Amino acid sequence: MNNGWIKLYRCLMDKPIWLNSTPEQKVILITILMLASHVDKEWEWQGNKFTIKPGQFVTSLPKLAEKCGDGISIQNVRTALKRFKKLEFLTDESTATGRLITVENWGIYQSKDDESNSDANSQLTDSQQTPNRQLTPIK
Repeated sequence: MNNGWIKLYRCLMDKPIWLNSTPEQKVILITILMLASHVDKEWEWQGNKFTIKPGQFVTSLPKLAEKCGDGISIQNVRTALKRFKKLEFLTDESTATGRLITVENWGIYQSKDDESNSDANSQLTDSQQTPNRQLTPIK
């Protein structure tokens, strides 16, 4: 099981991919985002080396339907993938080992921007701690 989190921007609710999707397609959309790798990954299978990039994962229609949970059929997944591909949200390639799904623009929405935020947070924390230290008596 993967650990971690994904960013889910509220502006998604205003986009056609959300507004015009069925409840099943929304579940599939969120599941795809959660399954996509956030780092480069390599593995070996049957003597062959495989690599995926951030925003990609390898699956099958039945496995993706299973990950989405009860009420999501293979046909739901097939229809959603076709629709998401048309909306340029993802690419979907059939491979010898499964189906390679790539979320387009993954880096834009899931990039690590916490580094630029850490300096601001550090300065804020320092300025908040100073007055507290001055008020605390030392015994």
